[in-house]
Amino acid sequence: HVHKSGDLMIGLSWMHDESRGTNRSGTSDIADPAIVAAGFTARTQAMVMDMAMLHVMWAPSDRLTLTLMPSWQRMRMTMAGIAPSTGHHALAVGDTMAHSVSGIGDTQAGALIALSRRPAFSAHAGLAVSIPTGSVTRADEDGNFVHYGMQPGSGTWDLVPSLTLRGTAATFSW
Repeated sequence: HVHKSGDLMIGLSWMHDESRGTNRSGTSDIADPAIVAAGFTARTQAMVMDMAMLHVMWAPSDRLTLTLMPSWQRMRMTMAGIAPSTGHHALAVGDTMAHSVSGIGDTQAGALIALSRRPAFSAHAGLAVSIPTGSVTRADEDGNFVHYGMQPGSGTWDLVPSLTLRGTAATFSW
């Protein structure tokens, strides 16, 4: 959303995501033999992610709103051994291993431009840059790096474009 000239908004959002159970590809279950056939010796048993994001928005004019969104993340993954394995992350069949990381994530900074502010139809376009402020070198208790998906940061600068349209008519809105 966009703000009126001079408005300042500070908000905090919290997200919790937890997944466990059968591994899936799209809508299909993937059994352990198929995971082993694909060359893997372990599978995810559970994944928990928590994220807190600070939202700071300031509008220097009615058409322009500036945004800054730093984040903090905590992730925990439990893996289960499903085939004989060797190496530094080796798990015996039936054994489990859990590891977790936490820390500052990447920060987004950007601008939103109001295109229309009519009551029945509003629109704004945005462009943000994701700044790699999160670590990509977190290690587990053994000193081994945790995989990319468990790192709080991406390690890359990314452009994040957006377009938001909102309309209302009587008791219906979209």
